Amino acid sequence: MSTTDTAVPDDAAVPGLLDWLDGPRSDRGVHTMDAEGAWQYTPYPELAARVRRVAAGLAGAGVVPGDVVSVVHRNGPGFMAAFFGALAAGATPSPAVPPALFQDRAAYTRHLGSILGTARPRVLLAEPDIAQEWGEELDSLGTPIVPLDDAFGATADEVPVHTWENGSTALLQFTSGSSSAPKGVEVSLAALEGQIALLARWLRFRDGNACGTWLPIHHDMGLVGMVLPSLVTQSELWVMQPDQFIGGAARWMRLLGSGNVQITSVPPFSLAHVLRRVRAEDLEGCDFSKMLVQVVGAEPIDSRVLDAYERLLTPFGWRPGTLSPAYGLAEATLAVTGEDLRVPPPGVRVDRARLRLGEKVVLDTGELPVEEPLELASSGRVLPGVTVEVRDEAGDPVPPGVLGEIAVGGVALADGYRGHPRWDGAFVTGDAGFFWNDRLHVLGRLGDALKVRGVQVFAEDLETVLGELPELRRVRHAVVLGSLEGQDTAAVLVVKQPGEWSEPVYRALRRQLRGVRVVVVAANRGAVRRTSSGKPQRRAMFDQLMNGTIDGVVLHDSGKEEQ
Repeated sequence: MSTTDTAVPDDAAVPGLLDWLDGPRSDRGVHTMDAEGAWQYTPYPELAARVRRVAAGLAGAGVVPGDVVSVVHRNGPGFMAAFFGALAAGATPSPAVPPALFQDRAAYTRHLGSILGTARPRVLLAEPDIAQEWGEELDSLGTPIVPLDDAFGATADEVPVHTWENGSTALLQFTSGSSSAPKGVEVSLAALEGQIALLARWLRFRDGNACGTWLPIHHDMGLVGMVLPSLVTQSELWVMQPDQFIGGAARWMRLLGSGNVQITSVPPFSLAHVLRRVRAEDLEGCDFSKMLVQVVGAEPIDSRVLDAYERLLTPFGWRPGTLSPAYGLAEATLAVTGEDLRVPPPGVRVDRARLRLGEKVVLDTGELPVEEPLELASSGRVLPGVTVEVRDEAGDPVPPGVLGEIAVGGVALADGYRGHPRWDGAFVTGDAGFFWNDRLHVLGRLGDALKVRGVQVFAEDLETVLGELPELRRVRHAVVLGSLEGQDTAAVLVVKQPGEWSEPVYRALRRQLRGVRVVVVAANRGAVRRTSSGKPQRRAMFDQLMNGTIDGVVLHDSGKEEQ
């Protein structure tokens, strides 16, 4: 099936990317939570002045229009000044993950070195604390490091804000690297402004609505989805660090329940994290009735998690339809589909036994019930200006309800990967899904699936099934799939000490995967690896399982027990 919405409505004018610098509003700005949990405020005129200082400093450092400027900075006004300062100087900003989201210094240095090798920046703008603490490692990468302190550019002559052309690359956005090495996605000014306009209209970044986010600011969901629409429309913006959410989920929920925030966006795993960490008593005094929308995107969406999240918040004013499931990816600049605001997301039942590309997978209401159907939430309708097709293995569109591979295009499609040929009108995502009731439903990545007796089995689906077991509720776990010693293998890594819990987990996984080698690992916390955006690094975890370096204890292995 092919679905297209080719015209972005003209009912709400959205400013250009740099227009806010010429008329910053003195009554709005950015609120940032500091290390002590207090909110620090930066009004837009102050931020705009800092942007101009950074642009002047970059010009003084030899940066010219067309150069790339890499940025390593945690969430906050410093990153925003670096990002827009590069744009104002005519350079292409390229955000990179800060080291705070990595646990291993050597692994971070390799990761950043790979990104810089692709980006080839003129300079790297670094947060002062990062430049000082990581100076030796950063220097070893061969890119000039510029600490972004308050003095940077302060004594330089002001330079005029660069005038951009639509086809110029305004953002070099790196993918999260969940299934392969990070790739540099080249986003033109036209695509970036098209995406910001789409989000501003869909999510209503206007009329005084404020945004709140803890998402990593270097990543597309946090940067393009939350920060850029806020600054372009000069909306009030509330910013936390990712670790402040992970270590203080109740604090994040109290921000949403304060009445100060109407718009936010999160990945599905964060809802499950809230359900593990937040109790009703933590929400006393909260009122969620002023929340307009909480977008949920970036992974397949389990409707049961959405329901449980809403049950937790409903006694505190949460309104049905506030959650808006969505689907997007860096290659489309960000958002591709999303649910209508105030429309509760419909779900469908999928027959796991039919999960084959090109086969109808949706259970109609008149069909006989099947054992353990997959309950899947919609990822919403195709957004204005976007095109989406679901294709079979021959590349042809399939009818509604039929499983295929998702391909996207439209006004916000990026140009291509840096150093590779540009895409021609569409990007084939590698994600499996189907349309039903004019809404896209996403099953997972084809690269994170096994074909068992002709049926596609997705790692995300298996995680959902195992998460319903009493032994794994509120327990961090990840499923990885691949070939181990020539056998199709499914392994579950569970962050839990060895114990009696492993036997029912082993039986449940074997029941789902007859004929597949099944492995259960009691893993240490660091073994369940995620990208800086929170996506499981399944390929890397499976590789460690194959070479025997997984950080944990193998409790069950059907491949060895049956020999």
